Amino acid sequence: MNLSKIIPIRYNLGNLSQYRTPLMGMSIIMILLCHARMDGAQLPDVVLSILSLGNWGVDIFLLVSGIGMYYSISKKGNNINWEGWILSRLKRVLIPYLILESPFWIWYSLHNGTGIKGFFYYISFCSYWTEHVGLWFLALLIPLYIITPLLYKLLSSSYKYLNLGVLLVIVMVVSIYPIGDNTIINTIQSCLSRTPCYLIGLCIGSEVKESKRSCLIYLISIIVYMVLQTFDSFSAVYKGWIWALLIAVLFAQLFSYMSRSRLYNVITLLNYIGKYTLELYIGLDVSKNILIQFMGLSTSYWLLSICGSIVFAFLYNAVFLKIFSKGLKWS
Repeated sequence: MNLSKIIPIRYNLGNLSQYRTPLMGMSIIMILLCHARMDGAQLPDVVLSILSLGNWGVDIFLLVSGIGMYYSISKKGNNINWEGWILSRLKRVLIPYLILESPFWIWYSLHNGTGIKGFFYYISFCSYWTEHVGLWFLALLIPLYIITPLLYKLLSSSYKYLNLGVLLVIVMVVSIYPIGDNTIINTIQSCLSRTPCYLIGLCIGSEVKESKRSCLIYLISIIVYMVLQTFDSFSAVYKGWIWALLIAVLFAQLFSYMSRSRLYNVITLLNYIGKYTLELYIGLDVSKNILIQFMGLSTSYWLLSICGSIVFAFLYNAVFLKIFSKGLKWS
């Protein structure tokens, strides 16, 4: 058997762009499944442990998001309107968030007596930074988008790899620096620890866009070596994102083979799911918030929350989005 045909010596980084949407589809499936243990699913411990690894789907999503941000910015050239760019990114995130989340938080704020102040407290993500109540991923993504213009300038310069190294060191050190029992700072540290893949994606965007080739064996060796060093104080910070890099690289290559085989339909399905990653994630949070009002943590709660995620994603794209689009045309 010719292993070079299975594992090419030179890896085409363009695969990370060509199969970006299927990778996003895979990442949201991982995220939907990874909550099994915390949702109280009654499954064998080994199964729960495997499913919990789906948490790395967040890092995969951030990696391809970083690459996507590079594409979005670079194609606009030097005359880019940064305010307009940031606004378009925020609209892409906030419109589905506000449409899907607002009804629940309106009801919740009225139910617990906090009223309109409570609604804005929860819907604005303030509750996440102070109480861990709310969508942590969007609470991270919004400030990340806002500072992306600065990150782009740092990570597209001739010193971009040096800048990347400095940023990664800062992120890892700040993430584990002992602060004490301060909820807000601890929450910021937790979010910072998930940003490396986004920084890396933004940094390698030009190489991905140009479909440059790198040595896959060396790349995997470096990643695996770093993973094996996760038995020290930095383990909680970088183990997840390094595994996510490895998985993204390997699966992008696997998708390349599958697209030329009878398994092409799998790529088609993942590509379809990947188009609704954000809506599925928001829908998962909404369904969890609703279900927990009526039932406890259990296998049923876990499965129903996944089903609810699909329902809300469908409702948004099939109903709410069409109504919203018509409203814009009428205005």
